[in-house]
Amino acid sequence: MNLQDVLDYCLDKRYAYTDQPFGFGSMLFKVASHYFCILYELKGREAISVKCTPQEGEMLRAKYAPWVVRGYHCPPAQQPYNNTVYLDGDVQDEEIYRMIDRSYELVLSKLTRKERIKYNIDGER
Repeated sequence: MNLQDVLDYCLDKRYAYTDQPFGFGSMLFKVASHYFCILYELKGREAISVKCTPQEGEMLRAKYAPWVVRGYHCPPAQQPYNNTVYLDGDVQDEEIYRMIDRSYELVLSKLTRKERIKYNIDGER
């Protein structure tokens, strides 16, 4: 998997758009004002960060160590809720896509009614 594969996959998601608030070195994929995937280069390696539950994150970090680690970009209190995934490791593409899907679902599920209206998102909860 490479950066272009991630870019194409994330932009295929309904309501997804990109943002570069940290400059040229990283790209955030967002729904409403919340990111579900961050794409960047870390220590010369292509990587993404995605959201997860603490239990999912722990399981994936154990299963795919050292290619899946706690969220690199996060303060310590948020690290259990985010994983960083190196794209050059032994994690199959299907598993990376599943992690992106799960992160996207988590973001959608936590949108407020006000956000759903503001960003014209169907399925108001």
